[in-house]
Amino acid sequence: MIIHPLILIPKLIVIVLVAVMLIWLHGSLSPQQWLMALFASIIFLGLFFFFMVWLIGRLVSRPGSRLGRGFVLQQRSDSSKGYVSADLEKKSLVGKRGITLCMLRPAGKVKIEDARIDAVSDGEFIPKDSEVEVVKVEGNRVIVEAVE
Repeated sequence: MIIHPLILIPKLIVIVLVAVMLIWLHGSLSPQQWLMALFASIIFLGLFFFFMVWLIGRLVSRPGSRLGRGFVLQQRSDSSKGYVSADLEKKSLVGKRGITLCMLRPAGKVKIEDARIDAVSDGEFIPKDSEVEVVKVEGNRVIVEAVE
């Protein structure tokens, strides 16, 4: 759940204005009046804190409520609508061989069939210009091993 920062900005502006006003009042009020203004601002900040705790708790417990719908994105990006998280063409790279364009430690670039591909080894360092083979593709992550 993401809380939009525009909701918090007006409240933060009020807090800053109260702090500036207290600093200004410190020079123009008597010590008793200034102490009363300080207590009032502490009470205000306490109420603000409890309000924010209540608001976040309400959003977490009921994201589908009228209040929650204003904060939480309701749309979904399904594959049935054409959204995909991984390049499906990379699955066809499994078993193919290529040459490392830089040292894989453990990530780097590999050239397979005239295509530059970001690849990752299984934790081992592979020197530049070494022959590698694609052993697995997980999403957009191409995992290679050195060919001996």
